[in-house]
Parts: sequence; C-alpha cells; structure tokens
Amino acid sequence: MKCSQHFLPTPFQRHSERRGAVSAMVLLVLLLLGALSAAQVQRVMRERRQMAAEFNFLQAEKLADAGIVVALSGKKNDPVWSGETFQFPNGTIHQTKSGSVLIKVTAAGTVNVTSSFSSESSDIQIPFQVVRTRKSSHEH
Repeated sequence: MKCSQHFLPTPFQRHSERRGAVSAMVLLVLLLLGALSAAQVQRVMRERRQMAAEFNFLQAEKLADAGIVVALSGKKNDPVWSGETFQFPNGTIHQTKSGSVLIKVTAAGTVNVTSSFSSESSDIQIPFQVVRTRKSSHEH
C-alpha cells in the first residue's frame, strides 16, 4: 500500500499559514497604534483649547485690573469723572484677539469695571468677561 502525502501539509503551506498569522498580528498592532495616536491627538487638541481659554481669561482679568487703576486715577484727578470705555481691536493686544474695558463711576463713588477679551480665530468663540467693583476712597 502506498502512503499518500496528500494529507500532510507541505513546507510551503505551513509557511503560508504562518505568514497569514503574522500579517493579521501586524494589522492588529497597526490598528492599535492608530487608535492610540488618534486618542493622543485628541488629548493634545483639548489641552490646546484649554490653554487658549486660560490665556483669554487671564487677559480679561488684566484688562479689568488695569481698568480699576485707570478709574481710581481718573477719579483722583477729576472728582466729577464718571468713566470711560476703551476698545482694543484685533492686533492691538494680540494678533487675532480683541478686548474692551468699560469703566463706570457711580455718584456714590463705586467703581465698576467690565472687561472682555475674545478671539476671532480661536475654536473658542465665547468672549471672556471679568467684572471688578471697588469703592473709591477719593470722594469730595
């Protein structure tokens, strides 16, 4: 009786099966790396937006604090001074950002400053607004 070697895998078939398994593993690793890369890019973009928001808020705070200084100085130099509005178009403070400061002094001597700072080109379209109130000590 002749023994048939039909049922035994040839070296080429065994090598081909291994190559298929390796290809599947490589594809799985590439898919995993792609998912990790996408998650990393998403995290970096989220952090970038957060940093931009923090920058805008800090600028609004600085404008409000400067407005208080201007208001107290204005009230000291002119007791009837009642306020002023400053507009900072794009490029004045920052290339793509604009700001404003509204200063009002009440008859009772209270200084109210409202500042805003926003970006025209940022992902964040909400202007940041800061309000400061101080009692003026220079009343006549």
